[in-house]
Amino acid sequence: MGRKILIIGAGWEQVPAIEIAREMGYEVYTSDFNPKAPGMELAHHSFVISTNDLEGNAALVKEHGIDGVMTICSETAIPVVGGICERFGLPGINSTTALQATNKGAMQAAMEAANVAIPARLCTGILSEAEAFLSQHTGPWVIKPSDSSGQRATVRIDSPQQLAQAFSDALGFSTDNQVLIDQFVEGTEINVTAIIKEGEITTLSLANRITLPPPNFGIAITHLAPPTITDDEYQAVDQLSHQAIRAIGLNHGIAYPQIMVTSEGPKLIEIAARMPGGFNREMAINLSGVDMIKAQIMLSMGEDFTVSDLRESPQYSASCVKLFTSVDFPEMAGKVLHQVAGLEKAKAVSGVQKVQFNLKPGDKVPELENSGGRFAAIIAVADNREQVEAIIAEAKNHIQLS
Repeated sequence: MGRKILIIGAGWEQVPAIEIAREMGYEVYTSDFNPKAPGMELAHHSFVISTNDLEGNAALVKEHGIDGVMTICSETAIPVVGGICERFGLPGINSTTALQATNKGAMQAAMEAANVAIPARLCTGILSEAEAFLSQHTGPWVIKPSDSSGQRATVRIDSPQQLAQAFSDALGFSTDNQVLIDQFVEGTEINVTAIIKEGEITTLSLANRITLPPPNFGIAITHLAPPTITDDEYQAVDQLSHQAIRAIGLNHGIAYPQIMVTSEGPKLIEIAARMPGGFNREMAINLSGVDMIKAQIMLSMGEDFTVSDLRESPQYSASCVKLFTSVDFPEMAGKVLHQVAGLEKAKAVSGVQKVQFNLKPGDKVPELENSGGRFAAIIAVADNREQVEAIIAEAKNHIQLS
């Protein structure tokens, strides 16, 4: 068998990484706290270890002589990957970069030190300090845990009277007892994906990140490219993303900056040192021809390659990912699903690449509380933005739940 790779996390978002690593000839190890996670039976070797258990995963690496370690889509696994890479001298991120990419307070400090444009921001565990921040900066404001993901306990508040409850809720999801408060900025939100190899940054995709308003604030429901920004704004976003990548010291890996294009120029909202979920992988493939999963595997294994070597898929001028939630089917929220109609018709619409539906009859249609409430997706490609939006709309109209 070939060289050994540990993929931390075996949930459905990690399954493609496990499958691709096997196809590439690696001996695949995986770890997850859930023994029934779908990737557990697909790897050569599976271990019931939590994705946030540094010592457990490090012991696995040492015992089995693992050559490379990685994760995709898992925020909690990033500090573990960073700690292992640093401890064993494996290719990848270090602990400092991992912290600055997952902890909003450390991220803020890194951005301020590098003069990266961000909204007015405070990270604190003290309510009175948060109240003082609100008195100094006009609202609305965004409240979120310092080190959580998936939009958990992330809310927009419009008055100081809403702060105490929002602060308490966010604190409950924070592992370091810190809450991030941002002055809300109006603008067009852009997702960026990039590969960094030995310090060289290659942008793969820029796309609109279209989100829901309160009470489902910040949950992305559509990714759309090309983005609805000017050429100058496009270049400014790309430049800011590169500055943010360098600010956290990410020299070898995948970056996922989220940037708001405002009337005052682009501002970084946050950055992750991992491949994003929400089918942003497919968006990047459609726009660049490059699969971030294959890139991450090769980066983690220290393989020599150029990004152009990985351009193996067709490139399209426009792509869209539509993510379904209970907002699309409000009459079904919290109810048992009996039947799904129209999936085959949706798949047959010209330009549709994929229709994925994660619920089956007998499942409850989840209430929308965070990004985990997204249960289906349509992915489409076309020659321009207007065409791809029309394709998505046509396909969506075929799908009915009862």
